Amino acid sequence: MCGIAGIFNYKSKHPADKALLNSVLNKMHYRGPDDLGIFSENEVAIGNVRLAIQGIDVKGNQPIYNEDGSIVVVFNGEIYNYPEIKKELIKKGHIFYSNTDTEILVHLYEEYGIKVADELNGMFAFALFDKKKKRLLLSRDRTAQKPLYINENEKGIFFSSELHTMIPYLEGCHTNRNAVRTFLSMGYALEPETILNEVTTIEPASTCVYNEH
Repeated sequence: MCGIAGIFNYKSKHPADKALLNSVLNKMHYRGPDDLGIFSENEVAIGNVRLAIQGIDVKGNQPIYNEDGSIVVVFNGEIYNYPEIKKELIKKGHIFYSNTDTEILVHLYEEYGIKVADELNGMFAFALFDKKKKRLLLSRDRTAQKPLYINENEKGIFFSSELHTMIPYLEGCHTNRNAVRTFLSMGYALEPETILNEVTTIEPASTCVYNEH
């Protein structure tokens, strides 16, 4: 199942609260009982709780990095065509250290930049950070089977695979009455809305890009 969460204070450049992120990830530990991992550096912190399915040894634990460690990713889901993509990337000279499908993301980003998700066939949500460009990508597949919630605030963004894990840490928390009415009539809120005004979803088949000012 896995779960991801993160903070990117790209507006204020305040240090990301690693302890807060650790708490958020622990609240969804049941999604990934095999490992909890965090990358934290200055204004960014991203993390994952992992249920090991592909590349089940410790080399598959997240975050996953490219060869020089300048690109880092956390991932929830499964990429069905990763063996074919991996073969092509190896032909192009990329070096892999694990057998997990997650690792192809950092190398695809090296090849295609923000269009990294265009090559993927699967169900997924991921967060990828480029240390050199101070850029964060949040991406979700077209079927939207993997949730990804986001709060945009005065410092930057805060995101998680589960809405309830974010609530204790939101600066404000107000009910979205329109979304509640939709939920009561249909059994779910229509994306990108959620039952909170302060939180939306990353829309299906989209990649959102956040850069430092």
